[in-house]
Amino acid sequence: MLSKEIVLPSSLESISGDAVDSCMMNAKAKCILYIDSTECSSCKVGHLPRYSSFFNLSKRDSSFVFMIVISPKVEERDRIIRQLQLSLDEIPIYLDNGSSFLMLNPFIPKDNRFHCFLTDAKGRVVFVGDPTWGVRTETLFREKLRKIQ
Repeated sequence: MLSKEIVLPSSLESISGDAVDSCMMNAKAKCILYIDSTECSSCKVGHLPRYSSFFNLSKRDSSFVFMIVISPKVEERDRIIRQLQLSLDEIPIYLDNGSSFLMLNPFIPKDNRFHCFLTDAKGRVVFVGDPTWGVRTETLFREKLRKIQ
């Protein structure tokens, strides 16, 4: 997965109704957290506040973007949108209603431990792992981020 290019589908729908903007697409670094339909979307959404420090970092540094892509089950979609709108209105969260994200990036493993990754300006994966899992992972994440900024 390292050095593979992540392609963001044009069909991503922002929870706020906005499209993926050019600032996000042109950032030097992007951290993408992908939540697919095999996971309990509402459970995962409940854990999203753990990522607030990374989102806050992206707000302070325009060369870094933190974004969440969720591919909810059809029957969970409306509930997930309401849950997200009530609790996480500032974090850029995008719905992938047709599972296009995974179709465009078939190399992403099914194992959700590999569904958080850092990409460089060209969209190539430079780090795989969730920085909220522990101090070591967060340190490695921040080191990679500093190198590509």
